[in-house]
Amino acid sequence: WLWQKGFLALTGPPRGDDENFADVDWSKTEAYALGLNGLYLNIAGREEHGVLPRGAQTEAVMRRLVAELTQYRDPLNGRQVVETVPATGAPQGPDLIVGYARGYRASWETALGAAPPAILEDNTDLWIGDHCINAADVPGVLLSNRQIQAQQPRLKDVPVTILKLFGF
Repeated sequence: WLWQKGFLALTGPPRGDDENFADVDWSKTEAYALGLNGLYLNIAGREEHGVLPRGAQTEAVMRRLVAELTQYRDPLNGRQVVETVPATGAPQGPDLIVGYARGYRASWETALGAAPPAILEDNTDLWIGDHCINAADVPGVLLSNRQIQAQQPRLKDVPVTILKLFGF
């Protein structure tokens, strides 16, 4: 999808067996996917071969990514594929998190830095809980050994020491 929409540049058409970004043309790439739902912007000064200057151009690419992803529909049934694409604001890690609609997720090839030829394909493997779905669709449980003051705590309400313990 990133390649077809012009966010990801490749040296040829997607092969699917090009893990670790083997066929990426970084000099023309604005965004890339890694992991099950992380999107990264190819920001100059942060990425080794970054091309997007921080500021207005980066923000415009991010807005375009969010808009186009949330407008994308499954061509077979018209269903929305991506429900949310929140920005993380994290200095390290993905810039955006793709919140897939029920029944959709990133491919294993995408998770490893490859660009599969098909945008959507049937999943013939056992599907287990893998954190790809829109977070609002799967409310979770917060366990803590410290008292949380908020009535309905959110990640921002959790003490920093607890977040560090769990790697946030």
